[in-house]
Amino acid sequence: MIIDVGANHGDFAIDAAERNPQEIVIAIEPIPELCDKISALIKNKNLQNVKIVRCAIDVEKRIDTLNVAKHADWGVSSLLEFNHDNISKDEYWKTRNDMYFDEKIEVEVKRMDDVLDELGINERINFIKIDVQGFDLNVLKSLGNKAELVDAGMIEVSIVKEEQLYVTDLADTVMDAFFWLSENNFEVYALKPNDPASKELNLFFRKKGIDHKEIEDRYNLKGIHMYDGKHYWHYPSDKLEFVEEKFVNTDNQLAKANNRIAAYQNLIKNLNQAILGTAEEQNDPDNYNLLHNTIRLAEDYKNVVARCESQERELQTLKKNLGVKLFIKMSEKLRRK
Repeated sequence: MIIDVGANHGDFAIDAAERNPQEIVIAIEPIPELCDKISALIKNKNLQNVKIVRCAIDVEKRIDTLNVAKHADWGVSSLLEFNHDNISKDEYWKTRNDMYFDEKIEVEVKRMDDVLDELGINERINFIKIDVQGFDLNVLKSLGNKAELVDAGMIEVSIVKEEQLYVTDLADTVMDAFFWLSENNFEVYALKPNDPASKELNLFFRKKGIDHKEIEDRYNLKGIHMYDGKHYWHYPSDKLEFVEEKFVNTDNQLAKANNRIAAYQNLIKNLNQAILGTAEEQNDPDNYNLLHNTIRLAEDYKNVVARCESQERELQTLKKNLGVKLFIKMSEKLRRK
């Protein structure tokens, strides 16, 4: 059995069904128009092994509002709102012209284990593809005890929380996924960027003890674009980075930035004390000029501190990104051992 959660236009589900006519393929999609398009493809291709389930998936069942993007590939539709602050500040996100919604609709939100129960399914899930814009890890969590039925799958996750595309308090970053999967008897076998700037990653996982290459071969996953397309990490050698060295350098830069901030804040404190002392003798014209110049200097220093603090925040984000890359690199080394 193959499950596609967030089936969109059905690209993954239909391709998987054509390659595996002996397997049941379940396509889960909450947007009515997209479900109709999948249904039309099923009829046009005369597929007998695809079931469509119209709903969204989360850990809590409810009726909720779905933000629908009826442009491009409809792929940014989500139960969440866009984080316009992150989008406007990010060099990659702000170049995208599809970051808006066209309408809101009410949808039914179900747990994944409830969907399987409703379909009468209690067999192994050989592969599950999840792409639901901010809720991917929650889809896995909503399997409950049925997570043990999953052999392998893929989800989309953010690199770090500070750069997430949507407004959310959900723990849905690559680190969150690593820890949850490890705690639930899964392991990661591949990571690939989902965009040119690597803001989001496709994370591939398998049940511990299962050979994912056998899964790939048995279900003909190689060649399905959603599975092994998007080769964004093919950089020329001058773009390669030494993560450990860059992490240490960034840490040193952070320390220097914090020292500069502390030094300027101390200068401002001293200037404020001078301003108070000079203000008590305003009758003297020279003191008035000194007061004016001291206030202006204090304001200049405050602007310097603001720039230093902005740089410090950028360095903190860079350090977190490098920390994730370093974690992944060390995990790969341990896995190869």
